[in-house]
Amino acid sequence: RVDPAIDMMTPAPQQTARLDAAAFFGTFAEVLKTNPPNATDYATVFRMERLGLVAGQSFDLAKADPAVQRALTRAVPDAYKRIQSRVRGFGAPVDGWINAAARSTKLGVYGNNYLLRAYIAYAGLGALPNEDAIYPLSLADGEGKPLNGASKYVLHFDKDRIPPADAFWSLTMYGADQFFVANPINRHAIGDRDPLVLDADGSLDLYIQHESPGKDKEANWLPAPAGPFSMNLRLYVPRAAALDGSWTPPPIRRLP
Repeated sequence: RVDPAIDMMTPAPQQTARLDAAAFFGTFAEVLKTNPPNATDYATVFRMERLGLVAGQSFDLAKADPAVQRALTRAVPDAYKRIQSRVRGFGAPVDGWINAAARSTKLGVYGNNYLLRAYIAYAGLGALPNEDAIYPLSLADGEGKPLNGASKYVLHFDKDRIPPADAFWSLTMYGADQFFVANPINRHAIGDRDPLVLDADGSLDLYIQHESPGKDKEANWLPAPAGPFSMNLRLYVPRAAALDGSWTPPPIRRLP
C-alpha cells in the first residue's frame, strides 16, 4: 500500500534536488532515527552536532543559529553541484570510456567517501562492488565528441575482445536525463542474452543510432534518442582482465 501523498512518478534525484535546506536537513534528521550512523561515521557526526544536527533527534532549521541557517542554506545548492560533477573524479576517458573499475574506485564499498556515495545515489543507485559488476560509462565517441542521436555509431568488438564477463554483459542507453529512452522496438539495452548476429570472423558490431540501421542489422541495434545520450557497458561477474584494466571497451566509431 502506497501513501497517496508520496510522489511515485518524479524520479527520486529530482525530488531531492527540489528540497530546500529546511526540508532536506529536516528529512535527513528523521532518516537518521531509523538509519543510525556507523561507528566509522562519528568524526562527521560530532561535527554535525556543532550545527545542531544530532543523530536520533529532529532538526528545525528555523530554530538554528542564524549563522548555521545561512551556512546550511548555501550548502544545499553547492553540494548538489559538487555531486553532479563527481563523474570527473573517475579520471580522463580512454577511447571515450570512463572505466571506474580500472582506477580502483570502490563502488558499492564506500566507507567514509560520502561524496562518491552521494554521486552513485544520484546517478546509479544500487551500484555493486567491482567484483560483482563494473559499469564503463561512455559520454563521447572515440574522437572525444559528445554522443548525439544526430549521428550514427558502431561499437565493434573483435572476437577475442568481446566483454569478458562470467555472468552476462549488456550495453544500456540513457537519454540526457539519465533515464531510458522510448523507442519503436522498446529496447533499452542490448547484450549477450539477446539473439545477436556475429560477423563471419566471430567479431561483433553493435549499431547505435536513432533510426533503424535496416532489417538486416536490427538484431544488433540499440536505439538512441534524437539528441544527446550516454551509455553504460555493464559486465556482471567481470573477469580479471576487466578488473585490472588489461581489457578496456573499444572506441565508439562515428559513421559517415
